[in-house]
Amino acid sequence: MRTRTLACAVVAASCVAAPALVSCGVPSSSAPEALEAAPTDFDQSSSIEVEAFLPTTDATTTVDHFLRAASGDPTGRDERLHEFTDEAREFSDAVDGIGLLDDVQIDLGDGTDDLNATSVTVTGTVIGTYLPDGQVRMNVPPREYEERFALEREEFTDTWSISDPPSQVMMLRDQFEGAYEQAPLYFQATGRNDLLVPDLRWVYRNLDETVDNQLRLRWLVVQGPSDLVSRSARSVIPAGTTPEFSDEDGVIRINLTLGEAAAALDSDTTDAIAAQIVWSLGLSGEFELLIEGEQVAEGTLADWRDWNAIPSGDDEIGYFIAEDTVWQLENGAVTDASADHPWVGFSTPGLEQVDIASDEQIAAVVATESGFELQIGRGEGDMSTVQGLGGTLSDPQWLTEGTVMLIDDGVLTVVDAASGAVEPLAGETVRSLSVAPDGHRIVYVEDGRASVAPLSHDADGNLQFGQSQRLGLDITGVTGVAWASEDFVWIAGARGGSDDKLFRVSIDNAETESQSGTSGLPLAEEIAAKPADPVAPDQNRGEPTVVVIGTDLYRAYSSNLQPIEDSDGQIVQGSAPFTVPE
Repeated sequence: MRTRTLACAVVAASCVAAPALVSCGVPSSSAPEALEAAPTDFDQSSSIEVEAFLPTTDATTTVDHFLRAASGDPTGRDERLHEFTDEAREFSDAVDGIGLLDDVQIDLGDGTDDLNATSVTVTGTVIGTYLPDGQVRMNVPPREYEERFALEREEFTDTWSISDPPSQVMMLRDQFEGAYEQAPLYFQATGRNDLLVPDLRWVYRNLDETVDNQLRLRWLVVQGPSDLVSRSARSVIPAGTTPEFSDEDGVIRINLTLGEAAAALDSDTTDAIAAQIVWSLGLSGEFELLIEGEQVAEGTLADWRDWNAIPSGDDEIGYFIAEDTVWQLENGAVTDASADHPWVGFSTPGLEQVDIASDEQIAAVVATESGFELQIGRGEGDMSTVQGLGGTLSDPQWLTEGTVMLIDDGVLTVVDAASGAVEPLAGETVRSLSVAPDGHRIVYVEDGRASVAPLSHDADGNLQFGQSQRLGLDITGVTGVAWASEDFVWIAGARGGSDDKLFRVSIDNAETESQSGTSGLPLAEEIAAKPADPVAPDQNRGEPTVVVIGTDLYRAYSSNLQPIEDSDGQIVQGSAPFTVPE
């Protein structure tokens, strides 16, 4: 949430691919038609008219539409695909997921004497799979794809039918990016009874609200957390639970029938279950939770708002260090004094980096004549130096109110702020670190590559560093990272085929988006970002985002990058930008 970044970092990482998307080169004739969505297995059909892809009189467009028809209500998938065949066909099982095709080229085959028969060849790479529980799992590395489609028609003016379609269901990646939106599930954080950790999922954006809610509820109750999040959070909904959804008079009621082996649930557990459901479904109105038909919780999302570590708020305030002093940046005004925050203006010789805890304690890295120091306290005259740290220090981050994580000579290290106890955690060559708002995930840079890893907390405050995953596999020369939202990360680096230098990447690598205005500029050396408000739908960035290029500060807006100027019109120079939850 509060990030400063420098160079490379940490431990062995398993790679996750995100190759670049290219044009499909497909004719744009025969636009899709709007049809009612197919019914779902909840015995509820969507009332929203959605984009439907149907056969056309153009062979290549027909194949393009066939590939796009895999998107939508999952239970109507085969019916949509059968629109393209002359008889019902067997397709891959829904539990196998839908392959995502990238680098796609669709080519018409050589002509034949029969004007009513032709072939189309599709080539590309299968970059990953959209799974039945909404996860995207990327292939490492992507695998090559080539498929020949045979098509036929009765008459010259008829639409084409695919006479021999492949059994494995595929979807064009650009269709996924345009038709699906973020739908994170939420699970209770390890070591905490009042905090949720998001777990990124994707849902078809044109589902009826009730169908959408039922689908997410099934994912939450039946599937549980992903491999990444299962290291840092767990579901408190007992295994074997069956959910029942109803929406009456604007009040959403969810009744959970527990499995036979489930133990009785105490009030803390039912409160946590309610928090998981409210946040996972994104409920904005009145909600009631029932267990075995008995009401155990009621309210709105506001009643569980604090379970999310990212607070709401529209303040666009950033902070940075210049002249050994903490400065504030708000609405273009730069100041070293603040009535709201006494640590604005904090100054000490050699001040390198700062992070602020929720209780406004300061963690500061200071360069002294004898080396680097970590100082913790509440300002000038009240700072204590932590002993037991002997190397080059960087990137102090408040992991919890009482715990600081930082890098000590390339090693991720944890410091107990009260006792001063120091514990090496992981890594040997860490050079940059950014802790997620929930404190249960980190991103880092090593050898010019970015990765994400989970952190497990136990009740005694002990930490375990989980298996990492590569972020932005095609982004190299990475110089900085920062959390842009719950599930998107800023990465400063170079990407093949792009002149841009700053990207937002989802932590599952399903989406990579370029920041406009960065081509032609040097790489940003440090990034600070206020994560997006999680209540806002489908957001992957918050404001402000501040980057350091050379010694100059820039503000990254959605459409461009602009230097930050003071009241005299001079570019503001500084380092180590950071943000603080307001």
